[in-house]
Amino acid sequence: MIPVFSALILYHRQMLSNALYELFPPEKKSTIHEILVETIHAYYNFIKGILMVYLIVGLLNSIRLLIIGVPHPFLFGFIASILTFIPYVGIMISSLLPIAVSWITYNSIWYPLGVILVFSIVQALEAYIIFSFAVGSRLKINTLVIIIVVIVGGILWGAAGMILFIPFVSIVKLIADRTPSLKTISVLLGDGEQKKAPK
Repeated sequence: MIPVFSALILYHRQMLSNALYELFPPEKKSTIHEILVETIHAYYNFIKGILMVYLIVGLLNSIRLLIIGVPHPFLFGFIASILTFIPYVGIMISSLLPIAVSWITYNSIWYPLGVILVFSIVQALEAYIIFSFAVGSRLKINTLVIIIVVIVGGILWGAAGMILFIPFVSIVKLIADRTPSLKTISVLLGDGEQKKAPK
């Protein structure tokens, strides 16, 4: 449903923008426009951060598979990287092929175990370190908040929530940055480089 909702939101973007302007007093129109523009930039930075995560995870997978001697390490490494979009399940599915190939090639249990170890380590690094820094630094949200948001999103919405809740929090931060009464939320979500809210 995510692509369908995205397409409909893009198609009706002007109507949604006008409705948003009508919700607030006329003097707030410039602030709302600024928030909308920065929301678009935040989503753009979010996508760039996700692509960076895929690249880093793909390289880590590939190099480690190459070290332990698994055939076609870069192919398997980047397939696993792309499938990390599906948390937990994706990495298990992507590990089946290199496990089977390494077992058939070397006829030894140690190579499949090595593949499992490699993917487990990289998955842990991606979930708790790489994703938080690559995405959080681009959205100006601190790492602790990113980790909490990923966990809460996973509990509430499953795999989709782990991805989609981060842009939602980014939008909340953009609003809090420009609202004096929400200064505390802006500080809690931020990475220490806070903008001053308008008076």
